[in-house]
Amino acid sequence: MDNVPFHKSRIVQETIEEAGHTCLHLPPYSPHLNAAEWVFGNVKTHVRRQDLEDQETLCGHINNGIRRDDHGVDSRGEPELCHGQQR
Repeated sequence: MDNVPFHKSRIVQETIEEAGHTCLHLPPYSPHLNAAEWVFGNVKTHVRRQDLEDQETLCGHINNGIRRDDHGVDSRGEPELCHGQQR
């Protein structure tokens, strides 16, 4: 997990452990280990290059940024950009 303060609270730790899991925290500021940082960094780069007319075009460009052709799509229709990431 990342290092957001509420992820380190006792109640979160206990809930995770009661469910039979072990909580591992990322080292401080480790965007290379955080899939969301990588994915959204790529999406933001794509969106910045677009003409944004309204909220609808913004949403469309965000979706296109996730499903860009240069990443490919697997047999389930999921962007390869997301492969190997925890869910």
